[in-house]
Amino acid sequence: MKISHVSDQKLYSEYYSEDDDQSYFFCYDLDKQKIIWEHLLGEVSVVSSALSNGILILNLERKCVHALDTQTGKIIWQNDQFGTFYDSHVKTEKPCTLSGFPIIIDENIILSLLGYKIVSLNLKNGKIKWETQVKERTPSSITYYIDGNIYLIGNQTYCAINPSNGNKIFEKNIKQEFLDHGYVRLTLTSITEDHIHFSDIDKGKYFIIDKVSGKTLWSYECKSMIPSYHYPIITKNEIYIVDDKGNFYVFSKN
Repeated sequence: MKISHVSDQKLYSEYYSEDDDQSYFFCYDLDKQKIIWEHLLGEVSVVSSALSNGILILNLERKCVHALDTQTGKIIWQNDQFGTFYDSHVKTEKPCTLSGFPIIIDENIILSLLGYKIVSLNLKNGKIKWETQVKERTPSSITYYIDGNIYLIGNQTYCAINPSNGNKIFEKNIKQEFLDHGYVRLTLTSITEDHIHFSDIDKGKYFIIDKVSGKTLWSYECKSMIPSYHYPIITKNEIYIVDDKGNFYVFSKN
């Protein structure tokens, strides 16, 4: 079993049953200590999910999106077309399947399609509101919502998008110095008011770049690599980092 969400004393998660070789998504009442509902997933699994306004969004096997009613577990809508999205720039015509976690903004669901497109769905009916093509071609691209904008951070580019209409605010290449030195396998990424923080998975080098210009403001190479689950703690005056050998780093932002 893997925990997905806890809200209003309800736990929403998925489990696999060996009895019938099927997966289920369920809602468990923490006060009453009993399962309220179960939703059959079958032979697929939930890759990522989001919860808002009584609607549970499930990203199933990176190919389809289901919206469930949190009270009953019944399907409100489903959109199964994402496995059929193809990109003309890819000669092998690999499908642009769903990537990362869905982001719910007001009545919209923001999805990343393996970094090739950003798509907005209507939260109530699952219909596509807008699609925006991006330059990034990396499956591990990460999507954020901060300062009222959507940010897609990839290995070679990053961009900001208006969530209401999908218009790009800017799209910039990550400086060539990263590619020259092999800094293309990003792990952690964090966005603050003015900066983007990220590190390279192999080198253990930590970068801070200007969010608008893309200029490198500061970098530091740690003694060992920084795992993807070791996100930095960024306070008003300091940055705290731990590498995979347990070395602890504290940097002043001044």
